[in-house]
Amino acid sequence: MKRYILSILLSGLTVAISGCDKFLDVRPKGTLTNDEMFSDIQGYRDAMYGVYASMADGTLYGENLSYGFVDKIGQMLVNPNPTLNDVKVSDYRYLDQTVRPTIDQIWESEYAVISYVNNILTKAEETNITHEDLKLIQGEAYGVRAFLHFDLLRLFASDYIQKTSETGIPYAYSYDLKNKTLFSLKDSYANVLKDLDYAEKLLESDPMDMTDIARATGPAAYRMSRYVNFNKFAVDALRARVYRAMGDYERASKYSAKVIEEGKACFSLVKPGDFGTVRRFPANGELIFGLFTRRLNENVSSLFIGKDGKSASVGSGNIAEGRRDLENLYETVSFSASNTDERYNTFYKHETSGDLFTRLLASSTEKVNAPLSGITLIRLPEMYLILAESQFGTDPSKAIETLNTLRASRGLEPRLVSSYATQGDFNAELLREYMREFPGEGQVFFAFKHFNIPLKAFNGVNDIEPSDSKFVLPWPELEKQFGSVGKN
Repeated sequence: MKRYILSILLSGLTVAISGCDKFLDVRPKGTLTNDEMFSDIQGYRDAMYGVYASMADGTLYGENLSYGFVDKIGQMLVNPNPTLNDVKVSDYRYLDQTVRPTIDQIWESEYAVISYVNNILTKAEETNITHEDLKLIQGEAYGVRAFLHFDLLRLFASDYIQKTSETGIPYAYSYDLKNKTLFSLKDSYANVLKDLDYAEKLLESDPMDMTDIARATGPAAYRMSRYVNFNKFAVDALRARVYRAMGDYERASKYSAKVIEEGKACFSLVKPGDFGTVRRFPANGELIFGLFTRRLNENVSSLFIGKDGKSASVGSGNIAEGRRDLENLYETVSFSASNTDERYNTFYKHETSGDLFTRLLASSTEKVNAPLSGITLIRLPEMYLILAESQFGTDPSKAIETLNTLRASRGLEPRLVSSYATQGDFNAELLREYMREFPGEGQVFFAFKHFNIPLKAFNGVNDIEPSDSKFVLPWPELEKQFGSVGKN
């Protein structure tokens, strides 16, 4: 594709975490050449830190692909002020002249970060460096390339199961501005899985040291706090996501179960009563992969607390608010001493006229005393939901057991197998579980697209019908005009 994305050398990035707990300013663009950047192992580490820092930017997972754009089209967090873009976005007016630039920005930024990854992979193939961290970095790079391309597929291509279009996406393998081959939907998914195969081999010796990032210092820091790097369990977790999206429930079950069972030494579901400890990054043992960043506080505060720290009130038009039907969603009418969904009061502050979203930052005081330090991208609860969905077709009892394990950790009583007569009934419950579990993480829209069933609108009243006009974001016009002429 003829990129109109700006070509930004990795050496020009201001990247996060040197020694995992500090920000590192790499020498400014123009003073450090590409070859100098990769002259030693620290250069490779800095380059990969730069990739993660770029992913944490607000154009991507630092807002748009977490608590921002995708949670608006997922009907989770919207500022109902009619003068703002949120209403247009949540109405799926993708071609509106004030909405379209955000969509173009997501596309451009994803491919820009992919180009940085490809630069690392190219240089790693040419180097004589033999440091043990290099293999980890290569594995992470392949994993991140798969992760980014998969999200592009989830946003800009048709659902794999529905297959209303066979067109996939351009899959980028090089660090340049040359046209990238446009692959079919099937081949695009195959490319993602192939990159994950490479990542698995390179990450087979991943130490999975889960040291608190605040204590990860010194030369060995890159091999610590592995939840902020694309680690070996992230490989299988992403595989579970991909195979579920493809409708390959046998493999989705295999890999989600593998993460749950083999990852027990690294992460497990929190015990009932302790849910507050996993409210946000680093999710106290439930985080499989996330991004460390200290740049979120101001933006999150402005969106959910108010710019002055005092204007957070439902209906003020100053902040994004929670859905209007949270009591129904969380089934508060059934709450009792032994059955209370801890997510309801942990993620939201309830007012008479609506609900404030307090999951990321609960107050101005927390903004100062306990600032948000990262973004969760893959958490363990998702593996239970994927596993339950995958099991239902062959063993409904086992599927309900898996779901009930997650429910128990959230303070809820078990569901009965008799509650769900069909896969469709169970899928509707799973969609509601995604809505209960993942506000602020950008996963609800993808669940809506995958299940292809009506979703209650933000107001909690209207049904939003599934359709490609909502599920497939428009490609940038310049991309369609100039790019991807070579087709696979």
